[in-house]
Amino acid sequence: MAYNQIQLFALNIPTQLTLPFELYALEVPQHWKELFTRLQQIKLERKEVSPPTKCLNHYLQVLIEDLIFPSPDAFKTYQGNWFYSKSNLINLDYIATIVKTWVRISFESLKNFSESDRQLIIAISGNDIKFKKINILELVWEVRDGKLHINPIYYQLISYLFTSAIVSKPLTLINPDASEERTFHFRESITSDGRSEVISWNPELIVRGKEKEKENHYHSYHATFNLNYHPNGVPYLNCEYGVRVRFVEV
Repeated sequence: MAYNQIQLFALNIPTQLTLPFELYALEVPQHWKELFTRLQQIKLERKEVSPPTKCLNHYLQVLIEDLIFPSPDAFKTYQGNWFYSKSNLINLDYIATIVKTWVRISFESLKNFSESDRQLIIAISGNDIKFKKINILELVWEVRDGKLHINPIYYQLISYLFTSAIVSKPLTLINPDASEERTFHFRESITSDGRSEVISWNPELIVRGKEKEKENHYHSYHATFNLNYHPNGVPYLNCEYGVRVRFVEV
């Protein structure tokens, strides 16, 4: 198989679904939105900005396992859910500490902090946030009058369910050229565009070249999922998979 080769397949989406866990959402405090937006306006010296929360979301997903995915527009709307979770027992003070650290790093270059904003940063705490239980209908989607009707949360939730199933136990891959089966462990990965991805870990070692010019090459197998829909409105889960080269030893 060539390095970085991409192949495609798609999976049908069930019309009904029962979640194997309770679903909760972390709400965004309005004064956090206003503070982060104001700091970003000062940093970029323009009025129309969005808080740079993408990296904050990545930090939280890496550090807190039960946070499963964020809402991409949480800081752009007046009210909305920020993160979805499998538990409401996550330490809120820990989340607030991560947020406060992110604010200080992201805006440390600013020299014209107002004293009120400085105090608002210092005051960020777990008391600002809370989880709420999310009740969603078992009906995932339907096409009415030629249009797809689907709860927007399923665009990320369906992908998450597939990736979490893959990482829950070893997966057997088949090499058709060698009629060989091998078992790999996969981990969830965070992509910059918000798609769900799994990647095999640890990377595989391949030694290439002649005896005196041998080189070690490391690679992992990966698969990325995102929900899409046909022109007739019927949704499907698109999968891109292939091989990713690693340039460092692990």
